[in-house]
Amino acid sequence: MILWISGLQAQQRWFFSHLGRQEGLVSNKVMAVQQDAKGYIWIATTEGLQRFDGQRFVVFRHKASDPGSIPNDKILHAQLDKKNRLWLLFDYNEVGYITPDDRRFHRVPVRFKEQPLKSAEGHLYMDISGNIFLILYNEAVLCYDQQVGDFSAMANPFPLPSNWHPTRIFQDSVTHSYWIGSDSGLVKYNPARKMLSWRGHNEERDPVIDHYARLTHVYLPYLDQSGRFWLASWPPHGNTTLFSYDTHSGKEKEWEPSLFKLLRYKYHEIQYLNELSDGTLWIAGVDLLAMLKKNSDNFEILQSQLSGEFSLHYDHIHHLMEDREHNIWLASDKGLYRFNPAAQVFHTVTNRRPGKDTVFTPDVTDILQARDGTIFVSTWGNGLFAYDSNFNAVETPVTRPSIQQTEMLTWCIHQRGNGDLWRGNQDGLLWILHTATGRQEALRLPVFRSSTIRQITEDNQANLWLGTQKGDLIKWEAASNNFTPVQYFGSAIIRLYKDRQGYIWACTVKDGVYKIHPSNGSTLAHYSSQSPAGQRLTDIGVTDIVQYSDSLFVIASGPLHILNAYTQQVNVIRTINGIPANTVTNIINDGRGTCWVTTENGLYKINISTGAGSNFNESVGIGAGSFSSAASCQLKDGRIVIGTSHDLTVFQPREITTETQQPPAVEITNFSLMNKWLPMDSLSRLDHIALPYDGNAIHIVFSTLTYQSNFNIFYKLENLDKDWIASESSEAMYNYIPPGEYVFKVEARNPVGGRSITTTSIKITVAPPFWQTWWFYSFLLLAVMALLYWFDWQRMYQKEALQKMRSNISDNLHEDVNTALQHINVLSEIARIKARKEPEQSITYINEIHHKSRSMIIAMEDMLWSINPANDKIERVAIRMKEFAAALSRKLGVYIEIRADEKILSRKPDMKIRHELIQLYKLSLRLVVEEMNAAETIIWIDQEGAKLSLHVYASGSKHPLQHSSLKVREEMRARTEAMKGTIDFQFDEGKTVIMIIFPSIS
Repeated sequence: MILWISGLQAQQRWFFSHLGRQEGLVSNKVMAVQQDAKGYIWIATTEGLQRFDGQRFVVFRHKASDPGSIPNDKILHAQLDKKNRLWLLFDYNEVGYITPDDRRFHRVPVRFKEQPLKSAEGHLYMDISGNIFLILYNEAVLCYDQQVGDFSAMANPFPLPSNWHPTRIFQDSVTHSYWIGSDSGLVKYNPARKMLSWRGHNEERDPVIDHYARLTHVYLPYLDQSGRFWLASWPPHGNTTLFSYDTHSGKEKEWEPSLFKLLRYKYHEIQYLNELSDGTLWIAGVDLLAMLKKNSDNFEILQSQLSGEFSLHYDHIHHLMEDREHNIWLASDKGLYRFNPAAQVFHTVTNRRPGKDTVFTPDVTDILQARDGTIFVSTWGNGLFAYDSNFNAVETPVTRPSIQQTEMLTWCIHQRGNGDLWRGNQDGLLWILHTATGRQEALRLPVFRSSTIRQITEDNQANLWLGTQKGDLIKWEAASNNFTPVQYFGSAIIRLYKDRQGYIWACTVKDGVYKIHPSNGSTLAHYSSQSPAGQRLTDIGVTDIVQYSDSLFVIASGPLHILNAYTQQVNVIRTINGIPANTVTNIINDGRGTCWVTTENGLYKINISTGAGSNFNESVGIGAGSFSSAASCQLKDGRIVIGTSHDLTVFQPREITTETQQPPAVEITNFSLMNKWLPMDSLSRLDHIALPYDGNAIHIVFSTLTYQSNFNIFYKLENLDKDWIASESSEAMYNYIPPGEYVFKVEARNPVGGRSITTTSIKITVAPPFWQTWWFYSFLLLAVMALLYWFDWQRMYQKEALQKMRSNISDNLHEDVNTALQHINVLSEIARIKARKEPEQSITYINEIHHKSRSMIIAMEDMLWSINPANDKIERVAIRMKEFAAALSRKLGVYIEIRADEKILSRKPDMKIRHELIQLYKLSLRLVVEEMNAAETIIWIDQEGAKLSLHVYASGSKHPLQHSSLKVREEMRARTEAMKGTIDFQFDEGKTVIMIIFPSIS
């Protein structure tokens, strides 16, 4: 494995993810990059500070109105200390720190002379103990005093020789000694022994001090893990020189000659040197970025300005940082870059000829590993290429004549069981190399119909099957050496595949996939976009098919399809199920239960049995070029090779185990309420987040704060969401949350179901509106009880009033009947007496008795009519009035008209009002018709506000002077006043108006 990876180094192309202004950086000039304890990336630029969570930026800039903002936007350096404080160095060596929790800038005074402080080149450094130093180039070393709260030389843990001006410092991890580069040479201070050593004063007799005693103007002192001590020197009248001294062997090496050669003698400056966790040593600066692998003798240059979407572009590398996933972040003048050499398990191989540096970039059409281990690659544009198992370009008996004959358009290559190599070409050209004799022949037969031979495969009887661009399926019989057309599909055949049972599957561009019987060429099954439901494919074409098990086949037809050959049922796997794109081009079964699927958006790994899958993109070395259809191969050692539109992607499947990686806890990075972002530092200190009922639209943003490993994130708002929700954009939005108590939970999961050890959660309380609070419910209960009590009181009151009314009516009726009976009794006694002596006068008394008895009967009828519920409407009152008026008109020969406003006909006055209305009406007619002899009378029933009115208009009437008319008026006035109503009589020259107002219509 080491050999083949080493063979790729000359062709190695690391994939660099880039962040620039287009992606959200405020400036492409990045001066430093740091990662805090939670995992946020802090980016210092010349236009401000930014925090990055993998998807979104938070910007920190100077604001004159905010004393907690940074003092200016030009940041020159940044350093995170062990207390998770981010120290920032600005122009003129202003310095201070931001705590990521409160995001406020805390200015720190620097105790040094003003003019050199403003003009010196500054640099921040943290030692092993966490002390923060401000190094003023060629001026002084100042240490931050935690107790006093400022930078000063008094706080330095080491002294310096007189008139030696520091450039850089470094503390080694072996003896914890401080190494100080200066204009006069190298200085060492051992804090344990409190000994200071320098040229001519080497108290510890340190060999490093003695060895570098000749050098002045030194900087970048560094002791690596292997015991090499590095030092750069740049004298005023010379060039930069980089040295290393092996403390074990005592050997020194000067690196500039080899660096100049690697850089093709291009000018450069070394400004940065650091060793990463894997032992690689990195140097960087102006036009320089180079890596020295552990135990290696030569630097590897990371070139700038190479072509390709994921290449590196820089003129100046200011800083380099390794994060907790071992990603390397490069702060450059062209933005921020990230890459991970160790995690880049996918390798790109470009097509080359033996002994040539020229890179060929045609479409790769097929890949084959021959029996002798040679790897053949056919291309559309440059013919055939051959490599050994380490992907070193080689010349073979196949490629040699291919190049000589300028064979350019090769579509496929196949090796028969006897070793012969067949390859299909453009325009129906077939090349055959007979390996036993070395003879090569070219066939251009009529059976091919001048159509490109796209595919060749071999059945179990050693017969070959050929598929063409025009859709011809052709069988070559090994026994007879004859080519026979078997089927015509009318669509290009882009993949031929033989399954475990020996059947041939033909994938077409426009008509799905066919299952062919190898003995007679008949179609056993056909699956396409026109198949019945349950057997239907998504796309019209099929680009690839592989057998996963005896019954299951995996088909590429737009999305991924799983065919059960026994039941003939097809299931579809789309982007919603995790696949990165619905455009599958290749499927490779690695024989370990996993299928590798190429798509437009990268590579997808899926276990068909469990459904677990993982996505791979440029962060792990998957290029941006399109994958070619039917261009993949699994080598004998298990590696998979996939062709693209320009090159090859090579990887070892068993080395890729990202799906079992423990998912980290998810960090909530932002919280928005009603489209307003809230400070997370304040929210994180709350026991719960309280929201009002009328403003609870929330937007929660979260991240795993991982930049290499990808995990699926699921969230759930307990008491609202029934199930966990898969997040596609690392955010959750709720436009309305009902009042109640909730817990928002979010966690990461890997493809096999592993979850974050800790589930991140936030308690959220939505206050109910006042009408849903307990006190309002209590108030409502009391109000309902009071209302019920009032309704019951009203019911009892009306019941009592009704009873009282009935009693009054009964009393009145009893009084009227009693009075009438007494009158009848007296009159009948008088009539009896008179009947003997004065018969004529007795008749008068008998008539009076008749009148009294009739009046009593009418009064009783009126009373009974009033208490009848069927007569409760004004409409019924008006009808009774008309009946009485009609009888009176007939009797006296007068005109009486009853009018009523239609609006009040449906109103229901109580029985007392009805009774009095009838009585007053009759008394009015008695007064104006019988007593005053009115010839025409009009009665008007109307409503005045909430009161009922009765107006009587009479014409042709006499003035009421008789005693009887006065008695009628007195009775009418008494009845009206008893009801608390009003009555008014108006008499004027033959006209009479009576106006009666009842207290209420009900």
